[in-house]
Amino acid sequence: MSEPSHPPTELLAGEGVRLDRFYADLALAGVGSLTAFACGSALGIPWELQAAPRTTDELQMNGRDPFLAGEWGTDVQLALCVAEVAGAGAHSLEEMCEAIARRIVAWYETDPVHVPMGLQRVISLALDPLIAPSTATERLLRVGCGQLGRDGFSYARALREVARYRQEATRITERMVENFGLALMVPVALASVADDVECSRTAIAVSTMTTADDFSLALNLSFAHAVRNTIIASAHGVPWTEAVRFDHAIATAIEQGEYALGGLEIDGVQVLDEDGFSPRVVNQLEDLASQCASGLGQGSSGGVGTGLDAVSAFRRVVAAIETARWEVHRNPHLTPVRVGIEQAVRAGGDTDTVAALCGAIMGAACGASAVPSEWVSTIWGWPGLRADGLRDLATACVYSGLARTAQLPSQ
Repeated sequence: MSEPSHPPTELLAGEGVRLDRFYADLALAGVGSLTAFACGSALGIPWELQAAPRTTDELQMNGRDPFLAGEWGTDVQLALCVAEVAGAGAHSLEEMCEAIARRIVAWYETDPVHVPMGLQRVISLALDPLIAPSTATERLLRVGCGQLGRDGFSYARALREVARYRQEATRITERMVENFGLALMVPVALASVADDVECSRTAIAVSTMTTADDFSLALNLSFAHAVRNTIIASAHGVPWTEAVRFDHAIATAIEQGEYALGGLEIDGVQVLDEDGFSPRVVNQLEDLASQCASGLGQGSSGGVGTGLDAVSAFRRVVAAIETARWEVHRNPHLTPVRVGIEQAVRAGGDTDTVAALCGAIMGAACGASAVPSEWVSTIWGWPGLRADGLRDLATACVYSGLARTAQLPSQ
C-alpha cells in the first residue's frame, strides 16, 4: 500500500493550517474505523458466548448485564486508553508507552465490570507482587512492581516484566494467544498512519506491556497494519472491496519484523531476534496469510475456535468481511459495514470482540458516513463518550500522528 506522499503543508499568516484533502480523508477513514469499532462491540455484547443468533433474530444493541443498552465493551474501553494518550500530542515512544500504561492501570483501578483474564493477571501482579509465587516476588519488586509511580519506577517497565514472567512461568500447552491485544492496535494504527515503521515500533512497544508471546506480538502487528493500510487505501479512493487486504498486512508485518524491528530492544531486553520473528512464527503467519488470500468461505466463522484467542478472532474477522464482499456483490444496495459486523455477530462465539475488530476494518474501508446512523446515535460508554467523542478522539489521533511525523506542521 502506498504511503502518504504529499508534501508538508505550510502555516499561512492569519489562516492557520491549510490541509490537503488527502489528510482530511485519512481522518475521515480513522473516524469511520473507531466509530464502527465501538458499534461492533455494542452490537455483539448481547450475544457474547451465547447461542449464535438465528437468521430470524433481529440484532439490536440491547446490552447484557453488566453492560447497558448501546454501551460498548471492554475492548473499546482499553483502546480508548491508548487513543487518549496518542491523540494528546507529541510524545517519544517511551513517553507514550509510559502514559498508556498509567492510563490502563488507572482504568483498572476504577473497578471496570470486566477485565480480560490475562490483563487482570498482569496488572494485579504489577500492583501487588506479593501475590506471585515467592520465587518471582523479588524479581518483580526489583523493577518497581508494588511501587508504581514511586521513586521513578516505570509503569510500562513493570507491566513488561510481569508479562515476561507470566510467559516463562506458563506451560507451553496452557498458553493462549489472547485476543484483547488486537483491540489496542486500532488507535495505534490511527496515530501512526503516516509511517509504517512508527506503526510497527508502536504496535510492538504497546503489545509488550501485556504479552511476551512472540506469536501474539506478530498477530497484533499484522492487525495494526491491516487497519493502517485500509485507512490509507480508503483515503486514496480505493473501493472497499479492494482496500481490505489481510494477506498484505501479514506480509508487511513479516517484512517489518525483519527489516525495521530486527534485534529490537525495549527496556534493555531483546524482543525480536536480529532476523525478526522466529521461523516458527513466520510459518504460522504465512499460513494465515495464504488462508486470507484464498478466502475463508462465506458465512463461516473461519473454521477455528470461538474468537476467544487472537488466531480465531483474526480468522473470524476475515470470514465476516469475506461474507460482506459476497453479499454486497450479489446485492449492491446492502450496507457493507452493517453486513460485515452483523455477520461477525451471527457467527457466534466472542461476538463483541470479533464484531468490534470487524467494524474497525470495515469502518476504515468504507468511511464514517457508511456506518449506520441508528448505530451511531445509540452507542456510548466509558469514559463518558458518545459518537461525537469518538470522532474527536479519532481525528486527534490521526492529526497528532501526522504532526509527529512531520506530515503536518506542529502548532
